[in-house]
Amino acid sequence: MAVTAVPVFSQTPKTWYASPVTAYAATGAASLLDDNPSNTILLITAGTNGALVQNISVIPRATNTAHVMSLFLSKDSGTTKKLLSQVVVAAQTLTTTVAQVEYAFTSATETAPLRLEAADRLYVGLSVTQSNGINVIGKSVDL
Repeated sequence: MAVTAVPVFSQTPKTWYASPVTAYAATGAASLLDDNPSNTILLITAGTNGALVQNISVIPRATNTAHVMSLFLSKDSGTTKKLLSQVVVAAQTLTTTVAQVEYAFTSATETAPLRLEAADRLYVGLSVTQSNGINVIGKSVDL
């Protein structure tokens, strides 16, 4: 984005989603211990002038086991992914009378949005494989 005295306003609101199923490795190659964890899924790509991420929520699609949902930042189109944030998701049993619990990453909120540079990407991944996947929804605005 060119330097200018003109204020920058949000341009395009976006809603993104991903549903990871397979867990990333906890140790060794292609794990949280290096910068290329396996089995991560693209959630958000910032626009030409960057983006403000206002919310990233997690909700199980079905009965699930306890796990950690991880959020990764990539500044090079996904080649390198740095661990940015995590949220613990408790085990839940799907029923017709109890709603699934929704979780949120605290690193992106309406009052304190996560600022992304042009073309930055956010990826998500699971610490434990979930047979029905977990829905992750991101809300952002391009600048």
